[in-house]
Amino acid sequence: MDKQILLHNFDQLITVPDLTQDELRHFDAETAADRSAYKGKYHVVHSSGSTGRPGYFVYDETAWRTMLFGIIRVALWGMSMKEIVKLLGAGPRIAYIAATDGRYGRAMAVGDGIDGVGAAQIHLDIKQPLEQWVAELNKFKPNIIIGYPSAVKILGELVEQGRVKLSVMRVISCGEPLGAGLRRYLEKVLGGAVINVYGASESLALGGGRRQRYAPVR
Repeated sequence: MDKQILLHNFDQLITVPDLTQDELRHFDAETAADRSAYKGKYHVVHSSGSTGRPGYFVYDETAWRTMLFGIIRVALWGMSMKEIVKLLGAGPRIAYIAATDGRYGRAMAVGDGIDGVGAAQIHLDIKQPLEQWVAELNKFKPNIIIGYPSAVKILGELVEQGRVKLSVMRVISCGEPLGAGLRRYLEKVLGGAVINVYGASESLALGGGRRQRYAPVR
């Protein structure tokens, strides 16, 4: 079964009452994309629509929390307990750079995951002017970056140009393929380990990768 087959037969496969694609589409259209739960208990995300009409996927609370724990575990991969305690004690400051104008699964998950570890956060939409990025990043001073690799590359270029000054511990790449050359560039320019998270709307945390021989650039 692939995504298209699942969506085509969604209303027959999902046996929970009132969880139809039309019901979910109405909920999305009539409710702000603010992570509010459908019927107070279902987390709704939609695909980008790159293969046609956007499809809707639903997580109950148990599935959502399980997925969040997986993402947090990957994000902290390779850190010692001392480093984790230091990071959480100082207060993670996370900048998420991607599409933020909808119920995109990664944006929803990042927001809930950040809340779960008590981190401060800003969301920068890929459609915002770069001058707005520069102003917000220099003011906020994030130590963790999460986002599309193409968007984080633009951030790296801003750092190279001296327009943004950052001290980054982690870069979490998601939403797009991450090539080896771009990984090395981000490690060099931003100075933090790059973690690549692989997922999809119907399962946001399928896997993750980290270059095992990564060494911080000083």
